[in-house]
Amino acid sequence: MSVKTLVIAAALLLIPSTVLGMEAQPQCAPRDMVIEGLQTKHAEVIRSRGLAANGQMVEILTSESGSFSILLTTTGGISCLMAWGDAWGNIDKAPPFLPKKLKKKL
Repeated sequence: MSVKTLVIAAALLLIPSTVLGMEAQPQCAPRDMVIEGLQTKHAEVIRSRGLAANGQMVEILTSESGSFSILLTTTGGISCLMAWGDAWGNIDKAPPFLPKKLKKKL
């Protein structure tokens, strides 16, 4: 194997999988375990939830430090961590760029 091939292979290992188009698989476990883990490790608590059209529950957990997690829970009680990150902020009023029709509903 040439040095050039080794350098290219090493560089590919350093590129995040999302850049290469390989999305990370959701992490799933029983809901109680997921909620407990997020509360213990990140001090996140449930701030809002809704029911999706397919009967699954969507929940948003946030912490005072700004971390957040978005869960999707099946009717069987399995929760999958769909998204997570930092710098969460609540919006007290509708953003100015929303159409007037939508602002009235908020």
